[in-house]
Amino acid sequence: MAQRWADLKPLGAAAEMLVAHELMSMGLGISMPLGDSEPYDLIATHKRKLSRLQVKSTHAGKDGVFRVLFRRGSSSNIEYCIDDCDYMVCVIYYVTGPSFYVIPVGALKGARGIFWEQGKHPRHPDKWVRCIYEDYRNAWSPLF
Repeated sequence: MAQRWADLKPLGAAAEMLVAHELMSMGLGISMPLGDSEPYDLIATHKRKLSRLQVKSTHAGKDGVFRVLFRRGSSSNIEYCIDDCDYMVCVIYYVTGPSFYVIPVGALKGARGIFWEQGKHPRHPDKWVRCIYEDYRNAWSPLF
């Protein structure tokens, strides 16, 4: 049975806090809009640069891959665009610990992202060594 959207809200809030902690530990400032009033979750600041971040998180599905829906809400058909946010930050809870993928919104390929640890795709680890977003893992540098 699929989890209800309201049941997932605390997990999403925890991912936002994890991203905020990661950014603050690198010296960036963090601002958060109150409520769910904006299409982004955090604003990262460095000197005069502002970056709007939408945070998404997930755990492994039954097949061992991690899926992130790049749409608003759990049942929306509205995809994020550059007017909504600058980066999608995906928090993937691998067994080895969380990984952060900092993906420019313009680089999103479709409505969902599929992730796995390098060389650990559950069905084809030799064929699919890297997910298509692997180059964005811990790619925080554009925020500076």
